[in-house]
Amino acid sequence: MSQTGKQQARDNFDVKALTALVASLAPGKLKTAEMTVTYRVQQQFYDQQKSAALSLFCPENEQQKGRWNGRQQDFGLTYLANSPKGALAEAFSHVTPNPKGERFFDSRMLAPREMSKVVFTGPLTLIDVRALLPQLKLSAQDIEGDDVYHITQPLADALYLMFAKDVHGILYSSRWSGDLLDCAAIWSHPPVGQTEQTPLDDFEYQGMDSYEILCEQLNFAFTG
Repeated sequence: MSQTGKQQARDNFDVKALTALVASLAPGKLKTAEMTVTYRVQQQFYDQQKSAALSLFCPENEQQKGRWNGRQQDFGLTYLANSPKGALAEAFSHVTPNPKGERFFDSRMLAPREMSKVVFTGPLTLIDVRALLPQLKLSAQDIEGDDVYHITQPLADALYLMFAKDVHGILYSSRWSGDLLDCAAIWSHPPVGQTEQTPLDDFEYQGMDSYEILCEQLNFAFTG
């Protein structure tokens, strides 16, 4: 689709109709999933301060917003995965210029980052957005394709307004890990039980280090 066509699709999308469909959903009819152990790749330091293991961030501008940040509603959010593979896929596909082409990384990309593992005292309760597609009259492409923030962000607004008191966030699939329903965007959470923050250079999981997960499981090339 041309850039003009993409802009027309964005302009023609009926946010009010989507919001009305979300408003018609009953909390008891939502399909939810749980996640207790989570992983996130993040910078070790922000503004020369050691990063917290978990924080909900409210973007200051449009460029800072991700797929499931709100468009009109200002609420703090963080993105998590249920495995280091998912966390690395999300983080490094965003910093690779063309993740659909050559995926690569070097030691300078690993050095400033860490793997934050957070174990909650109780499970996160998450809306399975894929399960809502028929009711919302959407396709998987609408929430997982390219250039769909004009759909996912208003959807996040509507889900937050309707269900923020009932659930902790949204369950979704990484576009890059190859796994389904492996990631979460959360606006609240249960109490934190345990945390570990490990530099990516030192991180290991089930006998594999960060380099091996990126290269062997996610098909990245290490350039030195």
